[in-house]
Amino acid sequence: MIRTTLSVTVFVTFVAIMFGLALLPDLVDAMNDPEQVAVVQ
Repeated sequence: MIRTTLSVTVFVTFVAIMFGLALLPDLVDAMNDPEQVAVVQ
């Protein structure tokens, strides 16, 4: 039970890190170019 919970925690953390790295460039672009992002939206 503990091992399963640990595996799930590690998996969720890994997915969250990958998701964050994937979104990071978009967030940086949004902060640097708010007008460009507004046009895209």
